[in-house]
Amino acid sequence: MSLWNQIKGLFAENKIQQPENKRPSQEKLIRHEPLDRKENFLAYFQKWLASNTKEQMLDWLFAQYQDHCCCGQAEAAIHFMIIPSVSGFVIHFDETRWRPMDFECLFDFFKLQFKQTGYRLQLAEIKVTERDGFQEEVARYYLKPPREFGLAYGEQMDQIFGNIMLTLTKVNEQMINLKLSATSYNDHLYKAPKDFSALMQDICEAY
Repeated sequence: MSLWNQIKGLFAENKIQQPENKRPSQEKLIRHEPLDRKENFLAYFQKWLASNTKEQMLDWLFAQYQDHCCCGQAEAAIHFMIIPSVSGFVIHFDETRWRPMDFECLFDFFKLQFKQTGYRLQLAEIKVTERDGFQEEVARYYLKPPREFGLAYGEQMDQIFGNIMLTLTKVNEQMINLKLSATSYNDHLYKAPKDFSALMQDICEAY
């Protein structure tokens, strides 16, 4: 498989697989609205932040990244893609290891970690569509680096890790995966982005 196909496979939207001889029906939009967390989730999230579950999930994620760096491989539950302009990972939900609510908390925790470094939340949405009897729910957070004002002429802006997209996908109310992608700016107005290893340290609290 080419590098470009690997990138598309990692960061593309999830597509429901159809038999080769069957034409997919037209996608039907069920709802598309801002992602607004309810009180019961926020209460669970606060408990999760202080739990061993959070620490175990972050420790596992950082260990997988270290295995990827040193050995070029990680568990089947996670895939990394690290290239100059776009880097990230996909965590595939494993019901024997995690609870769906904890997976959802991890999704919100990543958003929180980026906001604490100055990132601006540009988009928080949930989109539900239906096709051929499958209902797909995709939640997204899109974050951009902080604005910098008062820079001297010719001084470059700090993009940190570039633009961040977080995506959480469910199909027929079953958790599927969590994706993170960091897309850097490649022009003279910005400093070079920080290394992906620094991003992993930040979101996993691996200091």
